[in-house]
Amino acid sequence: MLVKLADLSAEELLAMVGLAKLVVRADKELSSDEAKALRDLASECGDEAWNVALGEAQRRFRTRSDAMFYAKNVTRSEARVAIHGAMVKLGESDEIVPEEQKVLDWLAELWELS
Repeated sequence: MLVKLADLSAEELLAMVGLAKLVVRADKELSSDEAKALRDLASECGDEAWNVALGEAQRRFRTRSDAMFYAKNVTRSEARVAIHGAMVKLGESDEIVPEEQKVLDWLAELWELS
């Protein structure tokens, strides 16, 4: 069953926001295409829910490791597929660089999506 991003639980959305930060910051540059892709993600999730998760992510994920560790909390396979797909789309919004690909590969391995 496909999961829409708007149907993610608060915990799953928080994990996705943390992962989005990892993808965007992987190359240490936020392109205009990535900024648009983030706005699209927020809209797809629901702007209010996204903003709540973003605020929580800023408080809880002080380091890359914090966000990476939290991703382990996503256990629903449908949510994992949806989130990973959204992260690939985010990376592809400009061009997936090797640093972003490392994050995507790590996530696929963690969630056994290969």
